[in-house]
Amino acid sequence: MIDIDYDVTPADLSARLRQLFELAGRKIIDIENSWDAADGTPVFTVKGRYTTRGWTEWTQGFQFGSAVLQYDVTGDAQFLELGTSAMSVYTTTGSITSAHTATCCG
Repeated sequence: MIDIDYDVTPADLSARLRQLFELAGRKIIDIENSWDAADGTPVFTVKGRYTTRGWTEWTQGFQFGSAVLQYDVTGDAQFLELGTSAMSVYTTTGSITSAHTATCCG
């Protein structure tokens, strides 16, 4: 059963949310800089490193979407560029390798 605390306000969550998105931003950039898009979609971690499984390619949208959401929350334009340029190239070419090549932050 979930106990809902109706007394919690957005202000009560502000510091924790700021921490969450600071960490998320670092993780998004780290994946962008370290992941070889030719390997597929980074989905699972094995010994602290991302790996992929062929049946999980549908999750690629989360990689791009996380960057766009990060921009929406923080206003940091590098995340908007990262997410939209990757989506644009991917939807045009159908190739994640091409999408990765076109993104920023590398």
